[in-house]
Amino acid sequence: MYDLTTASSDCDYTVVFANDVEAMLQLKPPPLNMESKANFEFGADKHGIVEYSAKELGPFVVELAKGNPKVIELLYSEKPPLVANWAWEELRAMRCRLLTLRCARQYLGFAQDRLVKVVRACDAAEKSGGFDEKCGKDVSKLLYHLLHKTFDLRRILRGDTPHVALRGEERDHVLGIRNAPPASLEEARRAQCEADTAVRDAKLALDAAAAAGTLPAEANVEGLAAWLRAVRARCAARSAMSASAAESDVEEAAERL
Repeated sequence: MYDLTTASSDCDYTVVFANDVEAMLQLKPPPLNMESKANFEFGADKHGIVEYSAKELGPFVVELAKGNPKVIELLYSEKPPLVANWAWEELRAMRCRLLTLRCARQYLGFAQDRLVKVVRACDAAEKSGGFDEKCGKDVSKLLYHLLHKTFDLRRILRGDTPHVALRGEERDHVLGIRNAPPASLEEARRAQCEADTAVRDAKLALDAAAAAGTLPAEANVEGLAAWLRAVRARCAARSAMSASAAESDVEEAAERL
C-alpha cells in the first residue's frame, strides 16, 4: 500500500467484512476480528510470507471515528481493492470528514511512539557497546514508519489529504533509509536527530492547527452510527429478499416434480 517494499517485505492483506445481521443476534455470534500473522521478530526478513487481518464493519467504523491512521489510510489509498462493494464506496465518499484533530493526534502519537523506540534501540546499543546489523534494520524500519506518518500528518494539517503511498523526494528519502539502514551507532544517532526534528515540527504544526481551528475536533459519531445502522438495514433487507427468492425457486421446482 505504501510502495516502499524491499526484498525482505511480506505480503499483507486487510479485509473489512460485514457479518449477517441475524447471525450477530445469536447466542454465539460470528467473530468481529480475525488475523493470520507470522511469528517473526520486528524487522525480520519476511519475504514470501502472506499475512492478513480482518475486521468487521462495526469495529472498523469505531476505529475510523477514533482517527486510527491504519484504517484512515485504507480509505485514502489509490490502489484499487481486490474486492469492494457499495458500502466501501460510500465510506470512501465520506472520508474527508474523518480528518480531524483527533486523527491528527493519532498520527502524531504513532510517530512519537516510533521515536521513543528509536531512542531506546540506540541507548541499548550504546550501553552494550555493540551496534549490529539487526539493530540497524530495526532502527531503519522505525524511522520509515515515523517519517511516513509525519509527512502525511503535515499534509492533513495543511488541509490536504494523506498520500499513503509517498511520492517524489519523500519516497526516495524513506526508501533510502529502508534500503541502507544505519551501519553504526553514529549514523543511527544522526537519523534519530532528524526524526526528533520531524516529530517536533509536526507537533508545532498540530498545535497551530488546533489553535486556528482549521480541522474539526472530532468525527461526526452520530452520523457514522446512523450510516452503519442504514447499512445493516439494507443488508438485512437484501438477505431477506434473497431468502424469499430462494424459497420461491424451491417451491417452483417442487411443483415441477
